[in-house]
Amino acid sequence: MSQNVLELQTENERLKSDLEDSHNKNRKLAQENALLVEQIRNFEKESFEIQAKIKRGFEIESENKTHGQAINSLRDNERDLQR
Repeated sequence: MSQNVLELQTENERLKSDLEDSHNKNRKLAQENALLVEQIRNFEKESFEIQAKIKRGFEIESENKTHGQAINSLRDNERDLQR
């Protein structure tokens, strides 16, 4: 009987150690996951900012084209008036 008690105590200690190891691994994974979530949030923010800059670039390009056409039209009108 004493042998059984010792075996159970040994098994209990081993299981406690395994549980502690698993808990530590779980805590480490939770910290890594939190870091990854933060990195994803930063990536999303930066991606949104880049998209906004690209969109604004296209808007400016369109405005420049419109302004260029207006300038050319004004130049044509000025030439016509000088004749």
